Amino acid sequence: MIFTFVGVDVSKETLEVAWAGKTPTLRFPNTTEGRSDLLASLLKGRAPQEVQVVLEPTSTYHLHLWLALVRAGIPCTVVNPAQTTDYGRSLGRRLKTDKADAKLLASYGAERKPEASQPPDEAQEHLKALRRHKEWLEAQAQATRNRLEAAQHSPWTPQAVTRSLQQTLKDLERQVQETQETLDRLVPRMSGGSGLWRSWSPFLGSAGTRRCCSSRSCPG
Repeated sequence: MIFTFVGVDVSKETLEVAWAGKTPTLRFPNTTEGRSDLLASLLKGRAPQEVQVVLEPTSTYHLHLWLALVRAGIPCTVVNPAQTTDYGRSLGRRLKTDKADAKLLASYGAERKPEASQPPDEAQEHLKALRRHKEWLEAQAQATRNRLEAAQHSPWTPQAVTRSLQQTLKDLERQVQETQETLDRLVPRMSGGSGLWRSWSPFLGSAGTRRCCSSRSCPG
């Protein structure tokens, strides 16, 4: 079986693709259609197990591609950028473009043969996103409280400003509550009645924002 490593340089708008040992690269838009075309290109004349993709995490822009690869059965390594930077230095690499980065990732895969990364747990990622959003809402609510308190202590604050801040705070507090209720519904569904999950229940209340369930170290 011929095994091929493919490097993909991910950006918000594009996916630059390079095959190990080949000079040309291909560019696809980082969209649903573009990712579908990329998968078709990878699987042209190959089984999913005959190709492995190497990419670096780029904010959240790589996640849809990673998930698409997992669902297609194509192994994917999400490599630490520090590792590829060190590898590039060892080759005396100076040029940094999308094409050069894709080729470097392909070369890194072919030479180092890294293991495929553990696929993301979609349910856990969903919980993590909800937790992060709730924390952001809480921070915004606290900032609004502080601003409202300061405004109320100023003789120059118009009533319109005070009313606006009060309404903003009310809306934020409502969204915090709604997000917590969503977490409250999801956690029991994921637990499946597990005794291990029940043993953790004291830590999963509103005050804890279901914090442990939204981390990689979550039991189960």
